[in-house]
Amino acid sequence: MLSALTTIQMADQNLARSQAMTAADPLVKRETSYYEANIGSIKTAKDLVNNYRLFSYTMQAYGLSDMTYAKALMEKVMEGGVSNSKRQPKSGNLMPSSRATRRNPGSW
Repeated sequence: MLSALTTIQMADQNLARSQAMTAADPLVKRETSYYEANIGSIKTAKDLVNNYRLFSYTMQAYGLSDMTYAKALMEKVMEGGVSNSKRQPKSGNLMPSSRATRRNPGSW
């Protein structure tokens, strides 16, 4: 079994080939076909989270497969978006400033 780092390095060296190999996997083909055939019927966030196959495919596509269990949270995020006028970062930027350190997270 290859380590994650080795797998990433191999994929990075030939991204197109890696994507083609992934797309050729029978499981990926089956789930992609299901997604393409059924995503048009989804009209709301609730519709998406209630269809486990579509929801898990979507979450995996965005690298969030470990959050598939959090249906209510994902539904809330999809319905409400990501902006929150009540709480904004001090600088208006989500990235910590160059002064931010582990010992001084308040400088973010």
